[in-house]
Amino acid sequence: MSMKLFRFLTAFVFLFILFVWISFSGCHKDSSSDPVELDSISVGVILPMNNANAPLLLNSIELAFKEVNDAGGVERGYPLRIELRSSEGYNREVIATDMALEIIETTDNFVGFATCYSSSSIGIANNICKKLSIGATSGCASNNILSGLTDYFQSLCPLDKYEAEIISNMAHDLGINKVAIAMQTEEPYCQNISEEFQYHFGNGSELKIEFSKNDQLYDNKLEELIQNAPDAIMVSMLDYDNYSEFFEKLNQMNSKIDLSNTYFILCSGLYSADLFNSQINHLLGDINGNPKNFGAISFPDPNSTEFKYFKSNLLETFNQEVGVYNSQYYDIGYLYALAIEQALFRSTVDNIEDLRSRVGAYIRGISRPDGGIEFKISPSMGWETMKLAAIKGSLNYSGASGNCNIDSEGNVTTSYKVFTLKDSSSGPFFEAIEFVDPNN
Repeated sequence: MSMKLFRFLTAFVFLFILFVWISFSGCHKDSSSDPVELDSISVGVILPMNNANAPLLLNSIELAFKEVNDAGGVERGYPLRIELRSSEGYNREVIATDMALEIIETTDNFVGFATCYSSSSIGIANNICKKLSIGATSGCASNNILSGLTDYFQSLCPLDKYEAEIISNMAHDLGINKVAIAMQTEEPYCQNISEEFQYHFGNGSELKIEFSKNDQLYDNKLEELIQNAPDAIMVSMLDYDNYSEFFEKLNQMNSKIDLSNTYFILCSGLYSADLFNSQINHLLGDINGNPKNFGAISFPDPNSTEFKYFKSNLLETFNQEVGVYNSQYYDIGYLYALAIEQALFRSTVDNIEDLRSRVGAYIRGISRPDGGIEFKISPSMGWETMKLAAIKGSLNYSGASGNCNIDSEGNVTTSYKVFTLKDSSSGPFFEAIEFVDPNN
């Protein structure tokens, strides 16, 4: 589609929405009677800020809020703000809950949470969303336990079963018959992806050994992991301290046992620049012309209009290239903006607790319309057009991460990038092998 035609269609949609808005203008409540008066509205963002990906996720949601604020903010001109806390630490589930409670106690104008991995999101969903009817949306929580847990929690990242099926199928295609699994201890994501992989791979994946940092039995566990000469080692780890130690110990073991013909199956948690600082030489290369390591991670279509729009704005604003899960957090920003707009416009809000509850309840409907006037909206249309649609009709939001269609269980299904870790003169890098759409 040419840019000229795109602008024409955008203008047409805008004028149509404006016509509908004027036609129904009598339904607008008297905003001046609304007792909720704030200088801004905040979303609590809880990320593991010691992780290399976390600042990039923060920039993504910050970009969405900037675009909304630059276009006048939400209803009555409220700007959107971020109230940031870090979930870094040994037990993210507990720490994230504590950080959420701190935001509740200290921030009067917040309306919901944006969370990160399953380990932190499980704590928020159980202790905050279910008990207090406050909404939370994650861009990268994928554990099955979160599916249908509460109407106030959802994730823009598909469930682990899709990732597990993709890497399992690839392992079978490569002729891999025996897989030994190295799993990080007490990490929900790592546990879940390991179990899902075992289910899809079937016989030959029974051996699973848990590794914790500074484990006194580390060497013994490593020997047990590789003593039966598996065709592949699946590394199901998430935190840098854990997998850095694992690869260092494995590198030392490599001098005793030949791993040159051993494949490495990488979980999506390893798709991070942090991995490049580990002892990864024994992962690199190929076996019979096939990549020696591979994995799969949820990633949007890089050729879509909305992805390109986000990519351009992210580069211009933060000098940042789009990384893993960045697009999901950009979309979270817009989902909150739209939900806040609807909650403030459609009926009188008596207090901030009422506003929080309404915003949490509106999120899913924005991307999964239930009837009535349906407007298809996207960030590239501009906030003014999206805002008009939000106050007068049901919405079908599509963003940088894809269609964002959140189902009744709080889940989405989007495309995956199959990747491999390679080396070059300038250092290690991830290379896409193919894209897989579970919907097809």
